[in-house]
Amino acid sequence: MTSPRNLESFRAKIARWAKIGITKWESQGTIATAASAFRKLARHYREQTVHYDQWIAQHEPSAEALACQRDTRLPREPQISLLVTTGNTTDVSALSALWHSLQAQTYSHWELCVADAGLANSPARVQLRSWAASDQRLKIRELPEDLGHAQNLQSAQSLATGDYCAFVGAADQLAPSALYEIVGAINRHPDADCLYSDHDQLDSTTGQRSEPHFKPAWSPDLLRSCNYIQHLVVIQRRLLDQVGGLLAEFGAAAGYDLLLRTTERAQRVVHIPRVLYHVCRDAGTQSWENQFALCESSRQALREHLTRCRLQGTVRHNQLPGYFSIAYSLPNRPIVSIVIPNRDQVEMLQRCLHSLWRTDYERIEIVVVENNSRDPQTFACYEQLARVPNFKLVRFEGKFNYSSVVNLGVRESAGDVVVQLNNDTQAINSDWLERMLEHALRPEVGAVGAKLYYPENDHIQHAGVVMALWGTAGHAYIDAPGNSVGYDGRLITVQNCSAVTGACLMTRRDVYEAVGGLEEEFPLDYNDIDFCLKIRQHGYLNVWTPHAELYHYESLTRKLSPSAERQAHLRWAAGRLQEKWPDIFRDGDPYYNPNLSLNSGGYELRQDPAPGVCRAA
Repeated sequence: MTSPRNLESFRAKIARWAKIGITKWESQGTIATAASAFRKLARHYREQTVHYDQWIAQHEPSAEALACQRDTRLPREPQISLLVTTGNTTDVSALSALWHSLQAQTYSHWELCVADAGLANSPARVQLRSWAASDQRLKIRELPEDLGHAQNLQSAQSLATGDYCAFVGAADQLAPSALYEIVGAINRHPDADCLYSDHDQLDSTTGQRSEPHFKPAWSPDLLRSCNYIQHLVVIQRRLLDQVGGLLAEFGAAAGYDLLLRTTERAQRVVHIPRVLYHVCRDAGTQSWENQFALCESSRQALREHLTRCRLQGTVRHNQLPGYFSIAYSLPNRPIVSIVIPNRDQVEMLQRCLHSLWRTDYERIEIVVVENNSRDPQTFACYEQLARVPNFKLVRFEGKFNYSSVVNLGVRESAGDVVVQLNNDTQAINSDWLERMLEHALRPEVGAVGAKLYYPENDHIQHAGVVMALWGTAGHAYIDAPGNSVGYDGRLITVQNCSAVTGACLMTRRDVYEAVGGLEEEFPLDYNDIDFCLKIRQHGYLNVWTPHAELYHYESLTRKLSPSAERQAHLRWAAGRLQEKWPDIFRDGDPYYNPNLSLNSGGYELRQDPAPGVCRAA
């Protein structure tokens, strides 16, 4: 995989092309205006992924390992029903490749349920009958007519007798260990009723594999931003019957709609971080009209999902096709208290405050916590601020302890929602607070983080925290160009993460108090990470949104060469964090795929063998 930084300039162009096309289509209803954007996007995806061949050789099971899987008996061995539809246009050679990939499975308790809508003597039907004569695991329902993709698959579903079902493309292939890995995950997580794996692209002509999609563990907010799951999805048949299978009215987006409906009811969604499914690149190229129809059908599926979840919001197309941005309606407009620790640095504080006063959201309280300032200009500034409505000055006496300072500010504040904000920040978009608040007011959400930039070059400073990145915890995409879309669109999508930076962090007061606020044993470093991990421990989701944007002047205020004492404290804090939260350092960050490197800026292929554990966030 090429480095994200090497891809970013091109990805930014992709975003611009796609956004122009979709904007014109929405405003003018003219499909042709976006064709060039999709052509350029397609050219990008035809580029070979560097180093992926080497990664495959290093990480995928050897022939000996596959033989061991075949000889292994698992405590629970459910039957897996694979559902597929075929017709007159089905490529028999591709269908044969699918069939042979099933024959090569190291787990044998499966059945292939086929709804064939072809003519009686079509090549696909003739071939299917031949296979069925020698393997009872193949079931065929010969349809009198083509009912459409979704309804054909409904017919295939009616043949299923397995405990779990999976929809597969007639031209796609499964990795030899796919079903073994799925059943292994079911044994480790008996309550899992929806499972998914990583996947890649397969060139049916050359056999070249490329474009691996390494996914996070279950991330409900990311699924509302795009269909990041796609393939391979295995659903407990009982749950699939409950939700009703694929619905024809969503056309090519029926799979996305099914994922939304399934995960709404699932007891547990489990991710298996292995490439178990290969999407055939030549399975058929959609017209631009169909591409746009897919985008619009996906948006409608997302709208209906919000309705079922009793959420109100506007679903908009994002910068890339198939990516969405939801502007949630605020159920109420509480007072938001913005707590800002400060010691001198008057110009920096004033810049921060002026940007807050330009914020659209009107019900704010600004609480500045003064700690040992000495500059007379600072106190002159405080005197002027005292005349500003909804401004409060709180004094913290004693040695600086960031956690203690913020905890005091929160105690002295009045809002039902609290923002921890550094004094070296500056809001960019005037609706930043509302874009964070729309998530913070959701009862399942704990902390909300923002997208932060370095002011000198508009590069990324914060786009969520990855645990164990560079050892303890790090910001993914740090110093990437600000117009980057990121790996699989991560820099433009709302998503869940383990932690966000305390430079701009929003929580409801009830959440803050429930977890005990910031731990004062972390006076300088990692208090925000610890705080977010406590929030996750209490069962809440943490959310990062790219739609709240601020500058962070960290590069201007931090010391380039920390003192020996400062370095020693940083090492102590890192060790204490790892001691306090051993599970996440042992098992890995659930929102960061273990096949990706922890020794780079993030989202690059991991070269050393990665643990293949299944993960439920």
